[in-house]
Amino acid sequence: MIVPKEKALHKEVIPGVQQIHYIDKGSGAGAVSLGMVILQPGAVLRQHIHKVEDAMLVIEGRGVMMDNGVEYPIEEGMGLLAPANTLHGLKNNSDKPLKIVYTWPSVEVERFFP
Repeated sequence: MIVPKEKALHKEVIPGVQQIHYIDKGSGAGAVSLGMVILQPGAVLRQHIHKVEDAMLVIEGRGVMMDNGVEYPIEEGMGLLAPANTLHGLKNNSDKPLKIVYTWPSVEVERFFP
């Protein structure tokens, strides 16, 4: 299966944070989801929880990953992991877009904000 960018689900999660969701149950996957979030300069994806692990790869830019209230600097080439039910978020504190690919071990994943 190939999912071109044009066929992926494009959604503005909040102002300045775009999600491009490629693979999940709707595209025919049985056990995984895959997508990308793009945070514009100054954008924050506030801390949230998933019931599954959230594995990420920073493919462009730099910023901050918030993990249970602690901030960690992140940059291109870093792998990130938010274990299931862990409070986590992202912040772009640079002057260029921050692009992060994510994958979840499920085809139906929700984001819960405390």
